[in-house]
Amino acid sequence: FPATVYPFARVAEAYGAEVRLADYRTRGTHEVKYTDPDDIFALIDAQTAVVVLSHVEFSTGQRYDLRRFAAATHAVGALLIVDATQSMGVVPIDAPNTGADAIVSAGYKWLRGAFGVGVGFISPAMQRALVPGLVGFRSHYPDMWDLDATRYVLPPDASRFEY
Repeated sequence: FPATVYPFARVAEAYGAEVRLADYRTRGTHEVKYTDPDDIFALIDAQTAVVVLSHVEFSTGQRYDLRRFAAATHAVGALLIVDATQSMGVVPIDAPNTGADAIVSAGYKWLRGAFGVGVGFISPAMQRALVPGLVGFRSHYPDMWDLDATRYVLPPDASRFEY
């Protein structure tokens, strides 16, 4: 989905990174757009920091093998971030076993939630490595009510992202 690309395009512009997109191909006699997974794999190299992939393509329903992409991404030391908006709620996703570093989904599609609501999975390794962009008193560990301004300790789990 195009909106999957926009945040990374903004970051790439700000930091001088490159966004690489695999081309669609026409498949069969119909104008069905198809992205060959090998074309995506060909873009993954030692310069790759993050691979962002829609689990299921919005226009065709084409589904990607997340374990295979995780292996290729991690082989070059990069992260795999998956947009599961088109699949979560319809296609079972065993998030920890996909190998993805993060899986996110908007709630408005198959999860039947409201716009602005989303869910996400962040792998344990990525949870430990990420530093929250915003922190508040709820971010403190082990006791958020210990309001000592000289202490700055983040929890080792996803609660470190509570603000």
